[in-house]
Amino acid sequence: MKKTIITLLLSLFVAPSVAFAQTTEPFPEITVPAIYTDQASYVAYYISHYWDRYDFAAYDKKYAEETTGQAFANFAYLLQMQSGIGAATPEAQSAVKAMLSRAAVSEDAYWHFLDLCEHYFYEPNSPMRNDEFFIPAIAHALSTKSPLDEDSKSRYRTLKKTVERNRPGTVATDFVYTTAGGSQGRMSQINSDILIIYFYNPGCADCRRVKDMLVESEAVSRLHKEGRLKVLAVYPDEDLTEWKKYLAENPKWWISSYDKGAVVQSRNLYDLKAIPTLYLLDKDKNVVLKDPTPENLIGLLGMI
Repeated sequence: MKKTIITLLLSLFVAPSVAFAQTTEPFPEITVPAIYTDQASYVAYYISHYWDRYDFAAYDKKYAEETTGQAFANFAYLLQMQSGIGAATPEAQSAVKAMLSRAAVSEDAYWHFLDLCEHYFYEPNSPMRNDEFFIPAIAHALSTKSPLDEDSKSRYRTLKKTVERNRPGTVATDFVYTTAGGSQGRMSQINSDILIIYFYNPGCADCRRVKDMLVESEAVSRLHKEGRLKVLAVYPDEDLTEWKKYLAENPKWWISSYDKGAVVQSRNLYDLKAIPTLYLLDKDKNVVLKDPTPENLIGLLGMI
């Protein structure tokens, strides 16, 4: 029954099966001991031992690239399923480190799996991006267990500073915003139970998509009408021509603003690796969600 649950959950996410060459092997599944009868312990064991039978030393010979890629996508999905949106359980963090420890059997294998971590957990186009999964990967890359040289580690030291800023549960970095009329305010002084910070560029297609999702969201509308939610829309660049051109498209109740002097980006106050970027804060300006997908953000607001 538990095996069926895992299989069904993965079938909701994985891409259609690919016909691989007969010379490659399928991903070696593990068997969960019968003593793990409840779903929570079953999934925890499955995550912890997911890579036990995988041959990291021959990753590029035994398995097709698509096989390993799909296996990692399934692994990432299981971590997300167990941890929840924007979080990472201790078991998930340990599983990421354990996987990289196994991959350290060769530098090529290590680089391959470290790149997969970055692709799935950090890159902006990944629906499973979550810094909380990438942080243990960075920690392993910087540890003595890593085969990386010091020059390679320098990049991960820089990334560590970036991803550890504005983590869920920490107070969001304050900054000054400026409205079209020239008035200024501090993010920390916005009085609201729930605050969405929406870094955007009005000229980008994805920003328009995300803006429309926020505007059309019943949860966002309801919480605003209840006086519990505000949106701080921030244009992070200095060329205001395009921003002013589309300013009227934002709802009037939003705080539409720009970052005078581009301080947020120049000082790297927020990780704006892509635009748009969303943050969800509580009334004390603690980060609830960092760079979530709009679907995840709206889904969480729908449960409030």
